[in-house]
Amino acid sequence: MVAACRAPQNAAMRPYLALLLVAACAAPEGRYEGSLRRYLLAPNDERAQRAELLRAMLDGDVAPGVRVAAVHQSLLRGDAIDADALLADEAAEWPGAERFLARYRQWMRQPAVQPVAPARAVLLPTVVDRTRQRDVRADVLATLERPLRAAGWWVVPVEVVPELTLALGEHGAALAEGIGERRALDRLVEAGITHWLVVDLFDFLVHEALAVEAARWDFTVRLVDTATGEVLYERRFADQYVRREPVVAFADEDEPFWYPSSLGPAFADQIDFVRALLRGALRSLPAAP
Repeated sequence: MVAACRAPQNAAMRPYLALLLVAACAAPEGRYEGSLRRYLLAPNDERAQRAELLRAMLDGDVAPGVRVAAVHQSLLRGDAIDADALLADEAAEWPGAERFLARYRQWMRQPAVQPVAPARAVLLPTVVDRTRQRDVRADVLATLERPLRAAGWWVVPVEVVPELTLALGEHGAALAEGIGERRALDRLVEAGITHWLVVDLFDFLVHEALAVEAARWDFTVRLVDTATGEVLYERRFADQYVRREPVVAFADEDEPFWYPSSLGPAFADQIDFVRALLRGALRSLPAAP
């Protein structure tokens, strides 16, 4: 039975979940997010495939941050790549990221350049996972960049974040836990990062059969101005989703049973569901200044 997209019946959550369902009905995503997820789960096994995909994406229109991700993977592998030209192209196309790219060159021991443009709208994403759900952090990280870019943000590529965390030392470790102390934020400012986004996962559970049958979630999204420490946006998202509906059994003592319903959208798997969930949630995030 083909699932149809419809607005939720819960009036309190209707505006938010309606966005989720609209997103769920969008065209299938490309290989970028699936490749990133596999890399996050098994970097040693997937680095070569990830590097190959990113290099292939350098032809034609290049999404913001992809050049940096391609350079990063090639540098980590020791592959031949014109890192200087690609980083210069990224700075020319996204001058707000120029200061961050200059610091990135230092961290990765590339030829230095003097930034000209002031840092503007460079966002560092952090996902803090307090759940026990398998692979949920990788699913969130893999699908986070696209909706942020759609809102105009230049996002530090997820695969660059581990090296950035190491470069920031103890401050990087605190930021990875969602702790935004003033000294840690100052280090981000020095690195040309103007905003810090934290997705704090408190609870997340997905039940899959042939598709996602049920899910629940509880997480917050927080956007911080690194220069002032001001929380520009903070919102909590907590609810549940059920694709199947209970049918009243013939005998009172019988347990209710479940049947496939055409009333809910069909999410193929957990990453498919997380992608739709984040697209719905992040639509309320302020656009890049």
